[in-house]
Amino acid sequence: MQRDTALWMALGSLEEKAARAAQLAERTAARGSALSQARFHDQAAEARKAANSVRKLLESRPVTSVELVDD
Repeated sequence: MQRDTALWMALGSLEEKAARAAQLAERTAARGSALSQARFHDQAAEARKAANSVRKLLESRPVTSVELVDD
């Protein structure tokens, strides 16, 4: 139970990090800072990749009836 909660929290944090980095990449590109844009773009891609890994882990785990009741 606690592990699943931690994984869901991690997933949410990673998705937020990816979104924030993508926004910063757009802003820095608009300001003409190619180096910063590339760095934020890479951070967004890494966060999305990690989020996808966590999501796959959560989706591959079977849910028991006890867990459904406890949630």
